[in-house]
Amino acid sequence: MKNKVIFLILFLALVLSYVLGTIIAKGLIKDKSINIDNFKVNQETDTSKNTSYKYIVIQGGLFKNKDNANKVYEKLKPYGAPFIIEENGSSRVLLGFFTGSKGEAIKEKMNKDNVANSKIAYEIKGDNLCDEEIGKIIDGLIQIEENLVSDNISGVKTDEFKKWVKELKEPDSSSKNYKSLNDLKSLVTNMGDKLTKEELEKYNKSIFQVSGSFKSK
Repeated sequence: MKNKVIFLILFLALVLSYVLGTIIAKGLIKDKSINIDNFKVNQETDTSKNTSYKYIVIQGGLFKNKDNANKVYEKLKPYGAPFIIEENGSSRVLLGFFTGSKGEAIKEKMNKDNVANSKIAYEIKGDNLCDEEIGKIIDGLIQIEENLVSDNISGVKTDEFKKWVKELKEPDSSSKNYKSLNDLKSLVTNMGDKLTKEELEKYNKSIFQVSGSFKSK
């Protein structure tokens, strides 16, 4: 009888611990809203300031063998939201887009874990309204990504970001990167009200395509 009582007490303690742990976890894992003030564009952009937006994408490798690419893709998941770009019969495995400091911190962790990686650097010089808006939109998307790959973030609310993008001033349609800007605007305005880590792959692929003309030399 005594053993049954002890067993019952231990069982109830385990159940209580599980319930409390679940409640605490739900309390800690919250949606996070990006502060729109961090990436507002001055509609009267002063191009003489030559505002520059720098960021990187971490690369896991370029593979002819699709199976090898998929293995690396899985290996990169603990570090962010990996994605694969198919080009010229090869599969380029990429981790995600980050600002310099955040990206370097992730690369350092990967190096410590002996996970092969390299980086591709980009720079957008906002010397015209079109490129300035591209830089700000990508900066906002990177802020979202950096928050989503952090611990205890279940999703990022996007309503203010979408509203801001819809209200951007229309640049000169003859601008070199006008189509890229419109592609980004469409990408953002059509996203859901909350973005999760699982959805990042779609947006990273679009950022990669747009970023091609901004690769640092």
